[in-house]
Parts: sequence; structure tokens; C-alpha cells
Amino acid sequence: MSQTLWDEVKKYYEEQFSIPQIVTEYISVQEILKRSATGYSNRRIARQFNLPTKYVENVLIDHLLFTGWESDLDFNPLALYNKVYGDYVAYNYEIQLTTPIVYSKFIVNISYNVSKEYNIIKEKIKKYESKS
Repeated sequence: MSQTLWDEVKKYYEEQFSIPQIVTEYISVQEILKRSATGYSNRRIARQFNLPTKYVENVLIDHLLFTGWESDLDFNPLALYNKVYGDYVAYNYEIQLTTPIVYSKFIVNISYNVSKEYNIIKEKIKKYESKS
């Protein structure tokens, strides 16, 4: 299998700065992940960064195991998740207080899990921020 330029860049950062390749990958897509975790739709994210919507979807699938939001949410899942320190019951309650829209349990669960996974990725990045 031939190496891509991106593979070489990740390898360089690993060899020169001891930053694992997956962390370099996370850093490169962090803004996409963050916007999705805050409730932005794939279309909105794609417009902000002048990227194809399919690319945004692929990034989210690869890193958050989630295809993304079809439309913007009217609440910020990540802010609520952080406000309640990851407590699911409190998170669900905060959504009810925040928005007049009644979201399905499915949407609540996905938004909670996406926020949780984003915070895990953010912590992995944080370990290496001063090395690059």
C-alpha cells in the first residue's frame, strides 16, 4: 500500500514530536468535530470550511461514529454536556429546559454520546498541544 502525503505528515509528527498519528488526525479535523458536537448541521459545517458535505459526513463517521446532523439543532449539546459534567439524567433535563422542541430519546442519546466522544478526543489532543 502506498503512502499518501498525509500519511507522511502524520509519520513526521510522530517521529519528531512523539505525537501519535491518530492525534495528528484529530487535530486536523477538530473544528469539524467541535461544530458537530455543538449542534451544527453537516451542510453548515461544509459551508463554513468550503468543504464537500460528504467529506464532513465521512469525518464524523470516522471519528464520532455518527453521520452528522441533517439540520442545525436549537441547543448546544456540548455546552449542556459540559454544564452537567456528563450526567445523562441532568443532560436530558437541561435539554427540556433549554428548548421548546421535544427531541426524541434517539436524538438526546446521540447528542450526548457525540459530546462525550468529542471531549475524549479533545483530552487526547490536549496532552500534545505544547509538543507541536
